[in-house]
Amino acid sequence: MKKESINFSNLEKGILNNMAENQSVRTTFKLSEDCLKAIEELLKINNIKPKELFNKIFENEFLFNTAIKIAQESKLSSNKHFKRKTFVISKKTLRLLNKASKENNISRDLIVESIITIFFEFFKQKWQEEIEKEKKAMVIIDDLWEKAEVAEKKLKSILEEDHPILDRISTIIIIIHNLSIDIDAKIKTGKPIDPDGL
Repeated sequence: MKKESINFSNLEKGILNNMAENQSVRTTFKLSEDCLKAIEELLKINNIKPKELFNKIFENEFLFNTAIKIAQESKLSSNKHFKRKTFVISKKTLRLLNKASKENNISRDLIVESIITIFFEFFKQKWQEEIEKEKKAMVIIDDLWEKAEVAEKKLKSILEEDHPILDRISTIIIIIHNLSIDIDAKIKTGKPIDPDGL
């Protein structure tokens, strides 16, 4: 059986191209206050940088094409207040944006405004669905916490004060209680729940 040879030249070229595409560049957009607030909220909730957000959004072909169509059919409202803001994005995102702007004869600002608006509305819907599920989860966790405290009281009535079982059940109760606090914080402030938190 003939072994396939690896073309290291093409491999190296591909790696270098990917590295170049991911390099950071600074660019300025003129966006509405609503759009800028949406970006801020998305960055805060997901704990990411603008470059990561733009990469995530612009890599979604369906979302990108939908934004182009909407941008072609819409005009920037004169009732909105627009501000210039500079962002750090990847060269790849900038290239895609410039290409779409040229090919469709629409401004980069309008494309960004459109794609952020669409993504934010979709994100809010999914976020609300997640919050409703977490509210239900919190009820279950709080019920578990109460039952664990009842169990601890029963154990204390039959075991010595320094028994290791009491130490372990106490730790379990603290972990459950902290999880309840973290869920509540996620629901109220959007703070992500640490999967490794105790």
